[in-house]
Amino acid sequence: SCLRAELALWETLIEGDFLAGAFSAADVTLYPLVALARRIASRNPGLMDEDLAGPRIAAWMARMEALPVIRATWPPHWGAPPGG
Repeated sequence: SCLRAELALWETLIEGDFLAGAFSAADVTLYPLVALARRIASRNPGLMDEDLAGPRIAAWMARMEALPVIRATWPPHWGAPPGG
């Protein structure tokens, strides 16, 4: 898929804790798209046969989900944010 290809590219580019090395607009732009794709996949078993993200993207997602700004803006109808 196009999303999988884009995330594979980001997987090779991440060198620090965030996409551009430090928390930036890149993080707050990409995170909601990946979170939405993950939610869609979780609500539609069989839609995707494997994880969208590699280990660097998965670790980045966890770091993003730990940020107060992400936790404060998590859609309430999605339930609790991952890790909490």
